[in-house]
Amino acid sequence: MTNAVIESRVNGYISSSAQIVPRPSSLPSGTSPEMHALSETTEQVRVVPKPSSKAPGVFNHYIRPEDEKEFQRMKAFMRSLMTERLDIKHTWSCQDSRIRDRLIKDVLHRYPVFRKYQDAWPIGLYGRMHFKGLRYKKHRVLKTSRARALEGCSDTLRPVPNWRSSRLQARGVHTDTRREAPAGSGGSLSKCPHARSATVAVSSKVYDDIVSRDARQPELIPPSGFYEG
Repeated sequence: MTNAVIESRVNGYISSSAQIVPRPSSLPSGTSPEMHALSETTEQVRVVPKPSSKAPGVFNHYIRPEDEKEFQRMKAFMRSLMTERLDIKHTWSCQDSRIRDRLIKDVLHRYPVFRKYQDAWPIGLYGRMHFKGLRYKKHRVLKTSRARALEGCSDTLRPVPNWRSSRLQARGVHTDTRREAPAGSGGSLSKCPHARSATVAVSSKVYDDIVSRDARQPELIPPSGFYEG
């Protein structure tokens, strides 16, 4: 009782009408009045403590079975409020604290069953996970779009032969000598029968170009007496 009268005898002195000092709130000093009122309410009906884990499966372990249907309805209602009031470009913790606390209070007013959870943690934790999922989906969309753009650019480019130098061969062409095996062959790869002929054809063309280039060079006539002693 907040107005209870305490009678104590200390060295023959009797003090009466001593009121009990209320316990200070454990919330930070900068917390909004809505969250202070929420904390005072949950302290009186606290049943389910706040879990230390923030994994997605925490709801399956801590949400009571009788509250499961209300939890599903609460998530749908909360998603609609977050789309209207919050900025989806920022995370849950970067939102305006006053708007965020007001949203939690409105959700708690419509679904009072979550007052028995410490600080109504299912509401705040679901909001945090929802915004995290939005950022993950956006990252996946950007990554997929970038990959498709690069793939489209590679389709429009003209293939260029990969020339390589060697001591044994002045010039050569790196061609793919493997192809997919037909269906029913066990999925193994085999040698392509056209690879060697293609390489020989290109090598012959290169050789003909070299010969024709050498033929176009003027013949040098040695001076007289060059081959003599």
